[in-house]
Amino acid sequence: MLKKISLLGTEIDNYTAHEALEQVEAMLEAGRMDTVTTVTTFLLRSAETNEQVRRCLERASLTIIGEEEILHAAGLDTTERKNEVRTHFFFREFMKRIERNHKKVFLLTDEEERLQMLTDWLEKNLENGLTIVGTQTMAKVANDWDQAVNEINAQSPDVVLSLIRSPVQEEFLAKNRNRLDVRIWYGIAGKDLAGEEKNSLSVRLRRRIRGFVLKRQAGKHGSSDSPVLVI
Repeated sequence: MLKKISLLGTEIDNYTAHEALEQVEAMLEAGRMDTVTTVTTFLLRSAETNEQVRRCLERASLTIIGEEEILHAAGLDTTERKNEVRTHFFFREFMKRIERNHKKVFLLTDEEERLQMLTDWLEKNLENGLTIVGTQTMAKVANDWDQAVNEINAQSPDVVLSLIRSPVQEEFLAKNRNRLDVRIWYGIAGKDLAGEEKNSLSVRLRRRIRGFVLKRQAGKHGSSDSPVLVI
């Protein structure tokens, strides 16, 4: 199985959730900062038009496919892979491992509403709770990114859970990644915090329509090896 695939001109990883989790174990023991990113169609479209976003995405230590539409576009829509995405398996297992190993976590979001959404998910889905050493919103620090960096470094967290929208997250990392005292920066997506998608008729119909559009568009470009994502 190819471990790298290209969509809309951006290379992302093609690992199963279990393969990705094995890499995370090594990252937590490494003496450097690694970045993990959930890849959505929005992020891919952003990377197509923003060079800094594309570079940041391709530079990530590990990228996790976060939507079934991306699996469809890449021809990876097996039952196992779709189930991993639908249940947000990697994100949930990652969080359980962080909780079980008592790793220190810092929460960073755009604004208070998204911080509350993240903390609500953590309280609801983790049995014993995380060791959260700090929280911050980009809205509070405004353009003073030094303040955010200093607050993170003061706590020396093992993991930063970032729920910052693109392209702000990529701009922040481009300017500050070498200054951060962190083991893993995990750029999660709002979809990671969603429940398992209901298997309704409307959902199945929407997937079939999207799958048809993706395949037809890929055919127009004359190559099944480089599928085109159209959502």
